[in-house]
Amino acid sequence: MFWIMILLILACNDPMFIRLI
Repeated sequence: MFWIMILLILACNDPMFIRLI
């Protein structure tokens, strides 16, 4: 659950981060 919050923060800061997943 903790990693999900981190992913959401990174996704909001870096839109390109979503394509890496």
